[in-house]
Amino acid sequence: MSLTYKVEPQKGWLLAVFEGFYDSSLAEEFTNQVLEICTIHKPAKLLIDMRGVEGEMSKWSRYGLTVTAAKKYFLALLLGKVAKCRFAIVGNIPLVDPDKFEEVVASARGMDLKIFTNINHAYVWLGV
Repeated sequence: MSLTYKVEPQKGWLLAVFEGFYDSSLAEEFTNQVLEICTIHKPAKLLIDMRGVEGEMSKWSRYGLTVTAAKKYFLALLLGKVAKCRFAIVGNIPLVDPDKFEEVVASARGMDLKIFTNINHAYVWLGV
């Protein structure tokens, strides 16, 4: 099973709403979907709404997903395929880690990314 998404352009930012069931076998697909969104729309601010996604991840899966996403994003940025972007990810526990491990890993790799369980907090952080 795979994840589906729809993109909803907003004034000055982009919303990507994902649905489905996530397991670690979908890490490559998910990172490709997000990169495709960034390549097509070139947002400066992207809110990834994962509240409609069920599943969970181990710490190791979170680490691998985040490292892969950072590598793909920075390569695409270097090649001029995407714009510099601020990422907010909103999801439910246990899909997102309440300790925000993904955020720590992304920050260590230079990504401007925050994890939220409350969409209003994500809006505030993105400034939208």
